[in-house]
This record gives sequence, structure tokens and C-alpha cells, in this order.
Amino acid sequence: MHSSTPAAPTTGRIAAIDALRGFDMFWIAGGREAFLAILAIFVSPLPDWFKAQIEHARWEGFTAWDLIMPLFLFVVGLVMPLAFARRIE
Repeated sequence: MHSSTPAAPTTGRIAAIDALRGFDMFWIAGGREAFLAILAIFVSPLPDWFKAQIEHARWEGFTAWDLIMPLFLFVVGLVMPLAFARRIE
């Protein structure tokens, strides 16, 4: 006899977008301090080039840290049409 388990229902979510949102929320919610504390266990002192990337730039240019909030806004804008389309159905 062949017994098959029913497939789990799909939610229609895009896992890559959820992962990107989680990554971004980690940094917005204070992940910087947690990341630095863990990194300090293994690397001390931190290289200057690394420190410069996780600080806000003054007014000349930007660093990787300054892209966190725009990334969050991009992700929200990306998923809004998907969420609205599902609700309209």
C-alpha cells in the first residue's frame, strides 16, 4: 500500500524577500551592536576600514551602513503589490 503525506499548503511568499527583510530588520533593530560584540571576541582591534563601513558618513559620500534604511524601504515597496494582489483575489 502506498501512503502519501499531504503536501504542506504553500503561502505564496517569496523566501528571498523574507530573508532580505529579516537581514535588514536585524540591522535596524540594533544588530550593529550585537554584531560588533560577537566580532570583538574573535578580532581585536577591528580594522579601520571595517569600522568606517558601519558608521554613518559625515556629509561626504556614504558607507554600507547608510544603505540599511533605503534597503528596508525598497523591500517594503517590492512586496506591497504582491500583498495587495493577494488581498484583491
